[in-house]
Amino acid sequence: MPDDPPPLIPPSVFDSSRLRPGMVAAVSGIYRVHHYRHRIPHIVFIEAGAVLPPCKRCGDVVEFAPLIAATALQVDDDFYTEMPTAT
Repeated sequence: MPDDPPPLIPPSVFDSSRLRPGMVAAVSGIYRVHHYRHRIPHIVFIEAGAVLPPCKRCGDVVEFAPLIAATALQVDDDFYTEMPTAT
């Protein structure tokens, strides 16, 4: 039937953009974390250069999918690092 959902296949079989524990995040941003069987996917912020950790429960099976690249507010050139003084 055309309205049937696709079969449940582990996404990592097809998605090479996901990162695994031990890999280094190339860019800072929002990542979706995919666990194995114990938790639904959730969102985290990861800074560039961070070594991705294993999960306490599912170990090295956890995967990190980059969603949105972002910079920290503190390093964005459009904002003051300290509040300007009134003149």
